[in-house]
Amino acid sequence: MSSEILIPIFPLGIVPLPGEPVPLHIFEPRYKQMIADCAPVAGSNQYLPIGINFAHPQKLHETGCTVIVHQILHKYADGQLDIMTQGSQRFHVLELDHSRSYLQAKIRYFEDLNPSEIPDPDLKTKLLENYQTFLSLIGSDAEWSLDTDAISFQLAALLSLETEIKLELLESRSENERLERLCNYFKELLPRLEKAKEFQRRVRSNGHF
Repeated sequence: MSSEILIPIFPLGIVPLPGEPVPLHIFEPRYKQMIADCAPVAGSNQYLPIGINFAHPQKLHETGCTVIVHQILHKYADGQLDIMTQGSQRFHVLELDHSRSYLQAKIRYFEDLNPSEIPDPDLKTKLLENYQTFLSLIGSDAEWSLDTDAISFQLAALLSLETEIKLELLESRSENERLERLCNYFKELLPRLEKAKEFQRRVRSNGHF
């Protein structure tokens, strides 16, 4: 079991996933201070982790994902920042801490229950085929490549998923479970896209087959 640590928390209406690029605009004074507090110290070139939790109305989701600042894209004259971060580790909030101007929390990181789990090759193949079909249906020729070991988070980061689905993936502790969830997502999505494409074809042909 991992130890408990205290990290800054950035409540937002997004759900970052491990490995996902997350651009952020920092404008509130308390969050500008948070970024400054997480800046690399002497002898290091890496920012400290910042936890992002999905913020419900009046409630903070207890499962979150840390992000690491990779680049300061732009500094404004008034101190606002455009930064590029990347999703890193998943965690559970154990206790909130309001001692600073920005929220902090005592958290515990978590991983999949079986880190040596072998992804089901049939699920992987099906998911990749579904994604290629998806790109074809939306008319995209975007180039893409995924690592072979754990593709669920990588592929999910390429999709505009609903918040509920991203939370399911974030909380899941099995790569095969995540692969299956994404396959089910495409099972519902692809027929709708195919119907929409067929409708567009009929419109272009003045309603005739």
